[in-house]
Amino acid sequence: MNNRFSFFAKNLRCLIKTPVLFAKIFIGIFVTMLTFPITGSNSFCEEEVVQNQPEPGIAVLEKKLSIKEAITLALENNLDILVEKFNPKISDENVTIEKARFDPSFYINLATDKSIRPSGTSLAGANVVVNRNNSWDTGLKGRIISGENYSLDFTNKRTRTN
Repeated sequence: MNNRFSFFAKNLRCLIKTPVLFAKIFIGIFVTMLTFPITGSNSFCEEEVVQNQPEPGIAVLEKKLSIKEAITLALENNLDILVEKFNPKISDENVTIEKARFDPSFYINLATDKSIRPSGTSLAGANVVVNRNNSWDTGLKGRIISGENYSLDFTNKRTRTN
């Protein structure tokens, strides 16, 4: 192999100066490199064939399958097909989630407040004025399919004072 290319390496300057000769030699090198694996060493083309031999003491079962049986087994054991079986269920759940956006919701708010302050006048009736406020609100609110919101509210407030 070194003999084939040593001529080209020694006379490279001369080859570049003459374009026609350079083109012919370049084509020769290209053809030589293409045919090298075929005519040269076979180490590039050899493939080692390894046959799987069962270990001693292990029984090997062989079953002949028809094409129909082989296709059926392949379809049953294909993970992509098994995953695709869940897509309709996932789509149904997505529809349920979107419909839930229109479900009404019930709410309740409770609040209590107590304030104690000294009386600024004797007309208040006591030296200390105590106010207690209790309130609770409840209602129902939601959205209709057209996009409008609705609510039904009940508000209650009670104030007690001394």
